[in-house]
Amino acid sequence: MSTMKKIAAIAGVSTATVSRAFKSPEKVSVSTRDKVEKAVTNAGYYSNALFRNIKRTESRTILVCVPNFGETFFDDIIKGITEIALKKDYQVLINDSAQNKGRLNPFTIARQIAGIVFLGSNFPLNLTEASRQYLPPIVMVNEFISQFNLPTVHIDNLAASFNATNYLHYKLGHRRIACIAGIESHLFCQNRLQGYIQALHRSNIPLQKNYIIKSDFGYGAGAQSFKKLMALPKPPTAIFCHNDLLAAGAIYQAKKQGIAVPNDVSIMGFDDLKLSEYIDPALTTVSTPRHKMGEKAAEILLAYLDEHKIAKRSYLLESSLLVRESTGYLKKPEFGIRN
Repeated sequence: MSTMKKIAAIAGVSTATVSRAFKSPEKVSVSTRDKVEKAVTNAGYYSNALFRNIKRTESRTILVCVPNFGETFFDDIIKGITEIALKKDYQVLINDSAQNKGRLNPFTIARQIAGIVFLGSNFPLNLTEASRQYLPPIVMVNEFISQFNLPTVHIDNLAASFNATNYLHYKLGHRRIACIAGIESHLFCQNRLQGYIQALHRSNIPLQKNYIIKSDFGYGAGAQSFKKLMALPKPPTAIFCHNDLLAAGAIYQAKKQGIAVPNDVSIMGFDDLKLSEYIDPALTTVSTPRHKMGEKAAEILLAYLDEHKIAKRSYLLESSLLVRESTGYLKKPEFGIRN
């Protein structure tokens, strides 16, 4: 049975209707077109012939896929994308990848979207080899995933974490340095953890596995992780957190337990979210150029759409360490537990 016949059988329509749904969608009712496209998506039939038959419309819409609407990290990236897109008369459509994982229809995207920006690896549509070559141009931000061979705007998370951990040791004198790590499946979290580990090895500081707490991203995870670390027989004198929310949660828990930051323990974050300036004490953190990342991603995408300029695979932007009040010199050789 041919692919067209299989799709027709699944959708409960004729092969002629399947053909019309792709070649002349305006001649097919919305409900019938949805049946056909769902049949294709559910069955995984992404053949070259089907995609070639799609009738594309002239689009000036950029789809930005956000891993989680609740994370303020992405706000500045979206602003950067939007500002560049609007200057070129493109509109921006935001998609919540967490809510729509696997639900976006590749055929709808191929017809109605000019280009896509993924702000993480939580893809809301299936990127098969067959479908990708007929989808609009794609640019990634924040996570570099080599197997997809997509142009990506990101920072060197490993180097940034290495430098942050080195600062805690060489500049401030800490040796008992813990790490509250983010979501393990995220490549940038793996790189941040590796940067921390490599910095310890370079400084001949033994790696203590109980100093690494793997958690989620969020205030609560930071607070609980801090509590676990402070309950150790020899708790750390400094903690490197994979993002500012974790660090803010750790500072909250420190106050709750009567532990002074930074006098008793130094706490460092990552990302330089707006809140990092306003918590008490103000947070030392790694600043990521999120607005510039968004601008660069939009520039790469629009350069291809408007001028057909081929992008390279990796665009590394510089991060920097912002020293504020939550980190300080090691003052006590031994730090006892406070209840």
